Amino acid sequence: MKKGILKVKNAKTYVYVPEPNPGGDKKDFCYGNDVEFAEHKANLIRKTSEIADEVGNRDVSNFATMVVKLKEDALAKSHRPTNALFNDKYPVIGGGDIGELYVQVNSKSLPHLAERIAQAKVESDVKIDQNGNAKPKVGALRSEVSAIEGVELFENKRKCRQSNADLFKCILAGKRELIIELFSPAENKTLNDSEINELKSSLILFVENSLEDLGSLGSSEYFSDSILSLKFSKGLTDGNYFSAFVDRLKAHPVVKSIYPAPEISFSDSHSQQEQLVSTFPQPSPGATYPKVALIDCGVRSPLLKSWVTEASDALGDEEISEYHADEMASLLIGSRHLNNLPELEKDGCEIYDIWIPATIESFDEQFDGFDSFSDWLYLEVQAARELGFRIFSMSINFVAHGEEDSYGLLASRFDQISYTFGVIFVLSVGNLRASTLRPEWPKEDAEVFKMLARHKSSDRILEPSECVSAISVGAINHIQNKLVSKGVPTRYTLRGPSVAYGLKPDITHYGGVADASCSGIRTIDGDSQLVGTSFGTSLAAPHVAKTLACIDYVSNQELSPVSLKALVIHNSQIPDEMQSKELQKETREFLGHGVPEPSSQIVENEEHSFTFVFSEHLKRGQVADFNFTWPSSLVTSLGKCKGAVKMTLVYQPPIDKDFGSEYVRANVEASLQQEKFKNGQFTFKKEVDSIWKTQLGEDATLEKNLIEHGFKWWPTKVYQRISKSGFGESSNWRLRVKSQVRDGEIYPEEGIEFAVVITVEDHTGVATNVYQEMYSSLKSIGVDIDEVQVTEEVRV
Repeated sequence: MKKGILKVKNAKTYVYVPEPNPGGDKKDFCYGNDVEFAEHKANLIRKTSEIADEVGNRDVSNFATMVVKLKEDALAKSHRPTNALFNDKYPVIGGGDIGELYVQVNSKSLPHLAERIAQAKVESDVKIDQNGNAKPKVGALRSEVSAIEGVELFENKRKCRQSNADLFKCILAGKRELIIELFSPAENKTLNDSEINELKSSLILFVENSLEDLGSLGSSEYFSDSILSLKFSKGLTDGNYFSAFVDRLKAHPVVKSIYPAPEISFSDSHSQQEQLVSTFPQPSPGATYPKVALIDCGVRSPLLKSWVTEASDALGDEEISEYHADEMASLLIGSRHLNNLPELEKDGCEIYDIWIPATIESFDEQFDGFDSFSDWLYLEVQAARELGFRIFSMSINFVAHGEEDSYGLLASRFDQISYTFGVIFVLSVGNLRASTLRPEWPKEDAEVFKMLARHKSSDRILEPSECVSAISVGAINHIQNKLVSKGVPTRYTLRGPSVAYGLKPDITHYGGVADASCSGIRTIDGDSQLVGTSFGTSLAAPHVAKTLACIDYVSNQELSPVSLKALVIHNSQIPDEMQSKELQKETREFLGHGVPEPSSQIVENEEHSFTFVFSEHLKRGQVADFNFTWPSSLVTSLGKCKGAVKMTLVYQPPIDKDFGSEYVRANVEASLQQEKFKNGQFTFKKEVDSIWKTQLGEDATLEKNLIEHGFKWWPTKVYQRISKSGFGESSNWRLRVKSQVRDGEIYPEEGIEFAVVITVEDHTGVATNVYQEMYSSLKSIGVDIDEVQVTEEVRV
């Protein structure tokens, strides 16, 4: 008998503040070598003094940014030099690559900083640890000074990745908008609030006086992210004038970076009129269906418009030649009917049709610039959310690849919209151009590496699909024949990772094979004609959006967006064709967590399986401990636990793009721990590892490796263990969830929301009492666990 979604409804009961552990000794990153430290300290003082001289000779000397590079073994939060050294006198205002801090300085503070570094004691003491080993003992200031690799001034060359000539080419090519990111100066004893305002107003005055009628500055009404958009008029034709202007712009100390505004990109659809789809499903009078807001260029087909319950004001031309939105809408509404694949959701979907301009030209006509577009999107999402739409499908990317050390502006604004209104964006990761498609994925692993090595075109995911809060979707083949393998990346799909090894795409789905004559995925265009030639990650995203919407619908929107995302990722599977250990990195970068199961399987438990959701908010200093017992039918006579266990954690971290690679400002860890008896007492030990675990030996605990291989600071984590014979000696288990924020980050007052999904099952399907045993066990110890209220499905 099928069972519904289970949720722990008294999760707050298991959240508490534990007794704090006493702090340890300060670490010396010169490891007791006093001669080395003395030389290191002298170099830092010399370099700081040089920076002081340079800043003092500037026209604007009351604000500058110093780049502090940390040693690789000093990346952990506990080792950051932000207490004894870089405190409110020299505040950290951002970051770049992993281990790079941006520190605010000026002509007044820099001499004092050099003096402060000089105060670090050169002579270290010796301490005998509990094992009888001699270890260096140092004070906080020496520890922090020794953690620094080097310092340098934030130079103008860091402010733009392109040359002035390349920027000007972008302007002439029609991308007439530049984004200017600003530093966010902090008020302190050497820089007051009026001086901060003067810094920003002097920049604006300079731009307006320099350009006059050649350009205009804009900023957002809804996003406070220190961004200015500079839109040039067609009268700007002098490249030398432009180059001189950009050089002066870079020289302003409050300017952090300059780059062209992301340009919208529409996927090509190859329309082929074959026949009217006379049997396409239509809504039943009075019935309700899953809801998805579609952000695209507007649904035109009368066959599909019957499903459009709400629409924004149309932007752009009524007559268009490409029916991108219609094809996406037809997949949301009736992909199963069109494609007859059992993995797809049942037909029927209410659409909120958010129209964006259908061409780049009309886009420029409708919006003054990037800021006005993002403000408009903010209001459209707000309007759709008020009508009950929580899932937003967008298969449109911008012509800009994700960066390795800089989080995208558009992605950060999508995060803010998502957090503000409690919605989920489902985004396609983008496609390779037709001229740069890869060959079909080889059937032998060794040939895969050769194929990828020969492919020279950039295949990094496009903006805004690096968005942390969104679900980003890649594409796999759904056909198997002599030339094409099922379950492997398509020729066109782009790959991760996101910034700082972030796992993107999150999941993948069917987007059609790269065959312009027959892609294997059928859609409907704006003329209500059948199309069988379209392919792209844009076709994969609606399939995932529909699954999310179906879960949201049957659960009566009782689950938070974080829980919805956790359920879909938890129930995603890597296809057998990509299970090879040798391909683990490629699997992660192209497929993420795999292909989600249909919602009908996600919302139901089999008798041999038990799945539940544990979700809450953690506030500063809190942990969550949830105890449970392994089902007795999966405990051996020796007390070992057998079967399979899988856990997925998703949380909603604060995001701040000012901090570069450290844009995710909080980390939440979940661990499944089994009871152990050791040294005369019972303890709990972690027994379930990440699905991406890599053997790294002694380097496994280095912060950089925890980020790259353990996904520390990444808000989606999946753990799994399967055992036929069993492990451990106890059936007592504990889920522990804990959190931390980045050094210098203020813990969110409302807490950090998280959701954990856990499945314990007999993976052989033999033990059929697992569900009842765990349910009864949890009820017996007072856990308020019950099924989420489920709506009966309406079929069309």
